[in-house]
Amino acid sequence: MKPRLTVVVPVHRIEGSERNVEECLESVAAQTLTDLDVVMVDGGPPAGGGGDATAARGGPAAAARRFAGRDPRFRIVHHAGGPPAPGCGALRNTGARHAYPHTGYLAFLDADDVLLPRAYEDLVGLLDRSGADLATGNVYRLGAAGRSQSARHPATRETVLRTRLRDDLTLLSDDFARKQGLPPHLLGQAPIRLPRGGVVP
Repeated sequence: MKPRLTVVVPVHRIEGSERNVEECLESVAAQTLTDLDVVMVDGGPPAGGGGDATAARGGPAAAARRFAGRDPRFRIVHHAGGPPAPGCGALRNTGARHAYPHTGYLAFLDADDVLLPRAYEDLVGLLDRSGADLATGNVYRLGAAGRSQSARHPATRETVLRTRLRDDLTLLSDDFARKQGLPPHLLGQAPIRLPRGGVVP
């Protein structure tokens, strides 16, 4: 299968986040765009240096392994960094380097995010129709009170198929790497790299 889209998901070994990872990966598996390559980036050993034996008992890495074992579109790669724990940018860069060379597009998703079923079909469709190098989507915040529009992503914004940063500077305020789709060759061209710390949303 030639994937249309590689999805990079950093998997941090944070206590209590296994359910979030499970919900995130379920939402990816349920996408209407099925030609996916999902690269789950293992963020390193769990706290306390327990190694894989500790991680096997639970946690985000165990959820990632379950998906890799049951769905051939999901695979795990390991970040080769040491302490301190890598930030999201470093893990995303590792995942991007593991995208298949023939993949059409690249997307980033955090392990505590969930997608609507048509999210990637819509983003890839926009990229195909427009020839753009980047597509972004909407963001809702989910909480105990239900779903609310992200204050940083107004729902009143219209879909624009062709524009440039110099024509619409408000695009610079949309810095959520995890909700964007782009061709993987862009990350292979200097100077485009994601910051290595945890500052990229």
